[in-house]
Amino acid sequence: MPSCLFFCYFCRMKKILLIIVIALSMSDICVKAQSQENVKEAAAAISVGTLPSTLNGTSSLFFWRGKLWTCVDHGSVRLYALDTLTASIDTQQADSRTISDMEEVAQDDEYLYLGDFGNNHSALRNNLRVYRLSKSQLLEKRFRYDTIRFTYDGYDPAASNNWTGTPITDYDCEAFVVAGDSLYLFTKQWTGQQTVCYAMPKTPGRHVAEPIKRFNTQGMVTGASYLPEKRLLVLVGYNSVCQPFAQLLYAFEGTDFFGGRHQRVSLGLGMGYQVESIATLDGEHYYMTNERFDRMGVTRDPQLWKMDFSDYLHSYLYPDTTQTDTTQTMELPQIAAVGLTVAPNPSDRLLEVRVELPDGQNGGMLMLYDSVGREAMRLKNVSSYQIIDIQGYDPGMYTLLIVCADGRKASRQVVIR
Repeated sequence: MPSCLFFCYFCRMKKILLIIVIALSMSDICVKAQSQENVKEAAAAISVGTLPSTLNGTSSLFFWRGKLWTCVDHGSVRLYALDTLTASIDTQQADSRTISDMEEVAQDDEYLYLGDFGNNHSALRNNLRVYRLSKSQLLEKRFRYDTIRFTYDGYDPAASNNWTGTPITDYDCEAFVVAGDSLYLFTKQWTGQQTVCYAMPKTPGRHVAEPIKRFNTQGMVTGASYLPEKRLLVLVGYNSVCQPFAQLLYAFEGTDFFGGRHQRVSLGLGMGYQVESIATLDGEHYYMTNERFDRMGVTRDPQLWKMDFSDYLHSYLYPDTTQTDTTQTMELPQIAAVGLTVAPNPSDRLLEVRVELPDGQNGGMLMLYDSVGREAMRLKNVSSYQIIDIQGYDPGMYTLLIVCADGRKASRQVVIR
């Protein structure tokens, strides 16, 4: 990955302004810059730990079969499962296939999609591609790929120095998601500091990615996390001096990702944090990574971070925590303190769940989410002691979440064997 543009922007300011004006006037997909709602100054990113030097160039993050995975973006394909308590490597799988600049991994029920489409700075790429990797084959430690080759509508690698049109760097891409029968790519615009959503089929073959809509992220997008059941997309990126941000997009219809509500959140970190990826299980609690950065007298080691966006998204994700059913609303008891313990963990039959509720009163809601954020169980009016039958659930890592009537909550990761 190249370094951030930093202060070289100033010496090219006139040229950049000209590019922005031309690009905006020529694009029929451009919408007016959106105002961000209810923006708070920062959401604290807390470091889990420094990643091993093997992962200096990690650019992706995703949950699969109870583990948090990442991979390197150059060389051969290598997938690493991370320990979310220490940021160390838990396990790995490797293949000899060579990648040029793999910037993101997305997934559906059957496949992992490896986005080898990085086109940073002034690189000339005419081999943009996504490798589709069979999950069932990967479970047998075999890498079986199909290839999705594509180009962007209007993209001409030979025109990299043509400053009368769209800058070649506006076709850089480091983030995408899978939805339905399509892949949705979000460009990283070095000059415009915006993103354009492109769509193309997720099937092998040669395709042209078609532009859908532009969004003013006020920064360069480098990663995406998508929970379709919750209509929630979170993009992560950084500005021209590598100060990271998250763009929360939610309550949209279908795949009109920019058509709903949105909040831009600063992550409270200084310059030089080149964040590259983001992942979540429940929509409130996130993991993020940054690459190693060593430029302009600033050095940042690669790290795994965790963040809590519940202040921004809780009321959207859990609007009915004070309801016992769909027809009757009642006030649940206020909970003075929230504690949550789960045993045994791991388990293959039963979970004993203890919740700190005052005087043994009933109240709150208990939810279980699988490794891709799908709700697997919901219990209302939970007591201070619950026995949950988990027989029949697929093995893997789950998130158990208690949400109280007053908005306070606690969560635990549980492993079902």
